[in-house]
Amino acid sequence: MKRRKSQLTPELNTIKIVFDSMFITKIHNSICTTTLFEDFLIAIIEETSFSKNEIYLIDSLMNKCSYLSYLEILELYFNVDISNKDKVYIFDNDFFQNIGDIGELAKKKKINTCIVLSIALNEKITAVVSLFGKKSNLADINNKSVQIALRETLLKLINNILNYIKSHKKPHCDADNDILHLTSVEIDILRYSADGFTSKEIAHKISLSKSGVDFHLVSLKNKLKCRNKTQVIAKAISLCLI
Repeated sequence: MKRRKSQLTPELNTIKIVFDSMFITKIHNSICTTTLFEDFLIAIIEETSFSKNEIYLIDSLMNKCSYLSYLEILELYFNVDISNKDKVYIFDNDFFQNIGDIGELAKKKKINTCIVLSIALNEKITAVVSLFGKKSNLADINNKSVQIALRETLLKLINNILNYIKSHKKPHCDADNDILHLTSVEIDILRYSADGFTSKEIAHKISLSKSGVDFHLVSLKNKLKCRNKTQVIAKAISLCLI
């Protein structure tokens, strides 16, 4: 995943959802009846500020693996452009041997086929989907109509996941502050402020004007019920916001 120089490390929120078995059945039918895609991985990437992406990881196979490093491997070693919404990448056998922990898990489950595709829901939200399964007729998966059906199935699934996230997402704060909501820009400003950067320096780092940073700091004072910047930083740390 390509990041601008000013970009902080994206947040990675793992969402565990128990899917109805019909999901797997639909994936089978969308690709071909002989394909056994037992595991899947979905990263929903949403641009939320000038400096940070928010990533939701829906995983089955790779609970203990780094998905960000997995994306980097795809881009660097296999020339996969995850921003390409029209391309479906299919890997077989040797693909997994170079991916460390992922390769070990794949061997245990005897998984040797992987499909990677990128689905754009709108201008801000993209879902990168990896499907892992046992060897099948790759010619069937390369069929255009099969890939269209697969996209349609996954699009419905991802929309359901987003609705789930929207209804279950809570701010990263304690129970007494359930109504508190901070934007990712405000989180960035808090982090830089805690590191001792001035408003002018922060503005340069997140491509915002100094007055814009000051405006957000005033907003943070009001939200956190603090009198000054020092109190804002202290409370943000106590609430585990930064």
